[in-house]
Amino acid sequence: MKYDIPITYQCLQTVSVEADNLEQAVILALKQFLSEPDENYLCDSFEIDSIIEDSYPLEDYNYTRVWNSI
Repeated sequence: MKYDIPITYQCLQTVSVEADNLEQAVILALKQFLSEPDENYLCDSFEIDSIIEDSYPLEDYNYTRVWNSI
């Protein structure tokens, strides 16, 4: 008997963008990420990794505002 077992996993992808500030950069990166089709992508299963806070400790962004911008 054949079984199809769904397995979920995470993958870290870095999207490089030119922007004036972190919030604008996040918006541009999300737009680019969401425009690239991936047959294995589960709708709305992504999140901004918290490593962004380590990479840009002096900047902040409003996730709700970002999400409403895309």
